Parts: sequence; structure tokens; C-alpha cells
Amino acid sequence: MNPRQRLRWGVAAALALVGLLAFLYTRTTGVDVDTQNRVMFDLHELQQLDAEWDANLLRAHIGSGMADARLVAPSRK
Repeated sequence: MNPRQRLRWGVAAALALVGLLAFLYTRTTGVDVDTQNRVMFDLHELQQLDAEWDANLLRAHIGSGMADARLVAPSRK
């Protein structure tokens, strides 16, 4: 393969990659606002549940005796 033909293949590959990048960019910018808001709301609810679980675990660990603390604490071997 001569250098001129190699340059043509390189340019063709670069153009194909730029075309793929443009296609993927246009696919990702078309976001449905309602879907995005629903997902953000669901994530916020999950964060609240996680915070409540953490608080309950801390209450169980601090408020009760050592028997309950052993249930909450990870076992180390």
C-alpha cells in the first residue's frame, strides 16, 4: 500500500469517526424533559430513603445494647 492510498484510508476512517460522533451527539441531546424530571424525582426519593435507613441504623447502633450493635456492625475476621 503506497503512502497516498494509506492517506486516503486514514482520511476516510477519520470522516467515518466524525460522522459517528455527530450521530451520537445528536442522539444524546434530544432528552425528554418529562422523563428527565421523573428520573431526578426518583433519584431524590432514593436519596431520602437511603438517609432514613442510615439514621435507623445509627439509632439501632447507638440506642440499643451491644447485642443489637453486633447485628448492625460488619463482622471482621
